[in-house]
Amino acid sequence: PSQTQELSLFEIQSNQGDNYGMRLSGTLCVPETGIYYFYIAGNNHVELNLGSSSSSIDKTRIAYHEDWTGEREWNKMATQKSQGIVLNKGEVRYIEALMKEGGFGDNLAVGWRRPSDGNGSLAAEVIPGNVLSPAMRNEVSVNGITMSTNTLNLPENEQAILTYVITPSNATNTRVSWTSSNTNIATVTSDGLVRAISEGSTAIAVTTDDGGFEAIANITVTPSNNQNCSASGSILMERYDDIGGYTISALLSGTIYPDNPSATEQLSLFEIEANQGDNYGVRVSGTLCVPETGVYYFYIAGNNHVELNLSSSESPLDRTRIAYHEDWTGEREWDKVATQKSQGIVLNKGEVRYIEALMKEGGFGDNLAVGWRRPSDGNGSLATEVIPGNVLSPRTNATVGLRAYIAPSSSLELSPVPASDILNIEYFIANESESEVELTIYDNLGRQMKQVIFSEATFNDQIDVSQLQIGTYILQIVKDDEIIVKRFIIMR
Repeated sequence: PSQTQELSLFEIQSNQGDNYGMRLSGTLCVPETGIYYFYIAGNNHVELNLGSSSSSIDKTRIAYHEDWTGEREWNKMATQKSQGIVLNKGEVRYIEALMKEGGFGDNLAVGWRRPSDGNGSLAAEVIPGNVLSPAMRNEVSVNGITMSTNTLNLPENEQAILTYVITPSNATNTRVSWTSSNTNIATVTSDGLVRAISEGSTAIAVTTDDGGFEAIANITVTPSNNQNCSASGSILMERYDDIGGYTISALLSGTIYPDNPSATEQLSLFEIEANQGDNYGVRVSGTLCVPETGVYYFYIAGNNHVELNLSSSESPLDRTRIAYHEDWTGEREWDKVATQKSQGIVLNKGEVRYIEALMKEGGFGDNLAVGWRRPSDGNGSLATEVIPGNVLSPRTNATVGLRAYIAPSSSLELSPVPASDILNIEYFIANESESEVELTIYDNLGRQMKQVIFSEATFNDQIDVSQLQIGTYILQIVKDDEIIVKRFIIMR
């Protein structure tokens, strides 16, 4: 470095010159437990990195901007602010700010909002020196690099991530660059994402900045395997009016849910029209045709409570909640709470997955949208787009999911479990009525296999299941607005 200095605030003196760079680094002693938001401002380009420990090896970029800002101008661009980061009192984390100045008005400052400050668009303060310590630097040189694989076969239009290991593991400068010997065959991004372009062979190289060590993977691109699925271009929206409350359970327990929607519509985007009314719920459901192989991140936003479910197949029966929030958000406000974003989910091109979004509106600005980041978008705090209709198809009757509102007034017992040839069913209605009761058995694709209709307050009988194949089934009982669902297994 041309100069070093210890600072009492995480901020440099402005207007020091042109055509220079700056690194501010050290350790942060966390003063309280909770969610922190970090901010960076500077001129020209800046980035802020935070480690998961006191070491710089595992640092991650949490905020940045690629344009200039004024001094302590915290909100010129959304990327200046980090996502909410949970830190525990007493932790020591490596922290580092980088700035590259071209000309005019140079500055650099790092601020935060502590848990006691809450969330907000501006930093509450520049991070003070009383929680900072300078980093102790012992430069460790790189002495080698190895690739995760030496060969890779990819069909045309497919992609894959190459990873690498630098030795030693505590090397100071771990920056690398990627190149392809023939970009007409395959390209590679700065993150090691390889895209197969056309049939042939090429070499993908990763090279260390420190020492120029190189590792190579030989890429063979084969003709496309045509593993594609098709989509109809829309997804089904079902609206359920005059349901009070704002929780998802209020929607699921509504007397008209799920079989009697007040209105239906085919949507060309995974998003409903905003500001339609109050005291209603929505289910948007269908199938997703996966367009590329890799890691996807899903996002949901809405008002009031929302949840997003995804299945491991095109059947809704094995769906799992992957994102939700239990507070309101604005339209396409993807990052208000951490649970709006799913974990990374690996999907394969050509797969068809059942997908479902639920929203319960109480009052005021209602909205619902589902977005994503495809593998080619990488990870990030915001969805890159609302999921488009060209990868969606509406749910068909054959894939209608079962959502159980298990009322406390009735009971259902099955035996033996697992069953073989005979399933004993005991059903008791606490509040006897003259209405009929439907008992239906579905397979794991939602297809009806057997049905019995009765009206007795107590039903105690045996069902012959000897003709059903080995596997998992669902027994559903419906009486008036009451639904009870139980799974059972057939084994022989």
